[in-house]
Amino acid sequence: MVSITGQPDTLAAFASRSADGKSMNVVIVNKGYEPLSPVRLSVLPASHFTQATMFRLSGSGPEDRTPKWAELPAVHVKDNLLSGLNLPGVSVTVVAFR
Repeated sequence: MVSITGQPDTLAAFASRSADGKSMNVVIVNKGYEPLSPVRLSVLPASHFTQATMFRLSGSGPEDRTPKWAELPAVHVKDNLLSGLNLPGVSVTVVAFR
């Protein structure tokens, strides 16, 4: 189970775990125009994930025809929690747990 805190009207999260349980990807969508910060992402039940790499698709808004896909610096996962996430407006962020 994945839990995310933020604006429920503009924020959605979806998760997929590998069959062997060694990796999981979480897709976070900020549908709103405003950036959301801070956002907390927690993974339950407890797992062994210690690192997460993030990727983001974002641009200047929903009409942007050339949004950018970028890899963000890896972050440390502590107690199955990522906190302090910053999500730009109208963006998709993928968190790859390993």
